[in-house]
Amino acid sequence: MSKLLGLLVLVLLAGCTGVGVKSRLASLDKAINGYAEALRWNRYDDAQVFHMGRDGKRITLDEHAMQDIRVTGYSVRDTVLDEEGTTAEVQAEFKYFITNRGALQTKVVPQTWWYDKDSSRWLLDSGLPDFKAVSAPKGQAERKDPRIREIPRE
Repeated sequence: MSKLLGLLVLVLLAGCTGVGVKSRLASLDKAINGYAEALRWNRYDDAQVFHMGRDGKRITLDEHAMQDIRVTGYSVRDTVLDEEGTTAEVQAEFKYFITNRGALQTKVVPQTWWYDKDSSRWLLDSGLPDFKAVSAPKGQAERKDPRIREIPRE
């Protein structure tokens, strides 16, 4: 009988832990959706509240660098949650325009989201990616924007 009671307690404890992780996972989805919405609507003050290092220091966003960037989409390609359910490695896909270039760009960025138990919130342990950096395809040298041509000086 005591073995059965012990087994029942273990099952209940495991179930409670699973519920806690499920609850945190649901709150991660909510945080990511709120973050995505803030970026899509250029509400960088709202997006700023998600950026904080594990040391408790706020990671400031450079709004000036975002002046000619228009994020049109933020989606999650993959999420890996650690065993404790307190850290999530997220592969985030940003779709955006650089307004003076006019072409839709896509950038996949690894992000680390972490759960702050004190505030019961998920936070992002990095700043915004460098949207203006243009990387060359694999095996090719960095190339200049084809719309810009150099005019030789005489």
